[in-house]
Amino acid sequence: MNRRITGLKEQLFKENREISLERALLYTWSYKISEEEPVIIRRAEAIANVLNKVKISIREGELIAGNRTIKPRSGIISPEMDPYWIKDELDTIEKRPQDPFYINEEDKKTYLEELYPYWMNKSMKDFINSK
Repeated sequence: MNRRITGLKEQLFKENREISLERALLYTWSYKISEEEPVIIRRAEAIANVLNKVKISIREGELIAGNRTIKPRSGIISPEMDPYWIKDELDTIEKRPQDPFYINEEDKKTYLEELYPYWMNKSMKDFINSK
């Protein structure tokens, strides 16, 4: 492995994995301001909002840049798909044996007070279960 790849790998694995709410907040904001629009338009506008506003990082040594989050080992959540499992795992997600992720207390509060209430009974899971 060359020095560039070794450096990128070392940089990647020195950080802990954590949850990023950025995408979920951008997507939700767009949905909140477009409640009168057809669903397909709302989805397109929400994706466009995320793509236009998500923070971008280009790390030293990268030849192909870009990620879903600003931090190299962060994961996203999609409450519009299923907000319930996230709520159920907020206090255990960093202790689970497979794919543990850290989420700070401020982000837990944001999820519980802003994201979860908005998507409860409006998610894709709710739509599927109603059929």
